Amino acid sequence: MKLSLLPPLIISLIYPCILFLGLFLSAVISDETKSYQKDRIYLLRSSNIINEIFAYNGNLVWFILFSFVASLQIYIRSHTFILLPHDIVDVDSKENVRAKLLKEYMVKFLLKVFILFVCFLIIDNIFILTGGSCAPGGATRSAEQCKALGGDWLGGFDISGHFCFLTNISLILWIELHHYSKYTEEEELQSRINKWIKRSLIVVEVVLYIWMFLLLVTSIYYHTILEKILGCIMGYACPLVMYWLIPNQPRMKSLLYAF
Repeated sequence: MKLSLLPPLIISLIYPCILFLGLFLSAVISDETKSYQKDRIYLLRSSNIINEIFAYNGNLVWFILFSFVASLQIYIRSHTFILLPHDIVDVDSKENVRAKLLKEYMVKFLLKVFILFVCFLIIDNIFILTGGSCAPGGATRSAEQCKALGGDWLGGFDISGHFCFLTNISLILWIELHHYSKYTEEEELQSRINKWIKRSLIVVEVVLYIWMFLLLVTSIYYHTILEKILGCIMGYACPLVMYWLIPNQPRMKSLLYAF
């Protein structure tokens, strides 16, 4: 069974499972062995090409994938939209439906940007307040800026940015894929989806599995237990606001979303 067909609540449990699997493996592997493996195994280094592309440039990767999934949903829904109940003629034109869906996905994109900005503002300031700094370049108050300057983010309580970031962006895509899969299944559209779209959706899922792998590596080899747990918890900020809080507030939903 494809993961995208599972309910979002079930999908959301994957990431704590990855965390606790990593914590278990980290506990049974000695520190000396972990240090040796990080030095000798390329994929376990933070500087490996997969981490550079899919984590440190994850915003760009996510934007490309989210834009594809959003565009696909806007196209399909605006061409097949029927206002329930099915025996009532749809009063919305295709253009109005498309405009409403476009607004919804623009709002979701902006929410993701804002929520992650707040999350990393909190993470970075906690790090600074607990004695951390960028070396060299101690005046920098952002882990991202520190990395861009070639510095090392050292000394403070460092909530896992990998868990916060990758869990948020992964869950957004999983939930959108679930909405797409559910809609095409209910409207019996699967046979009308061409092979290129299906292959592109497979690429999206492959990237999601790569992010899972990076999180497993993080949970085994990097950060303290509490730093990883807090990072994982913060990884639910975007999906909670975007797919639970707003949809369950009728006024907010009608203002920000399409339907």
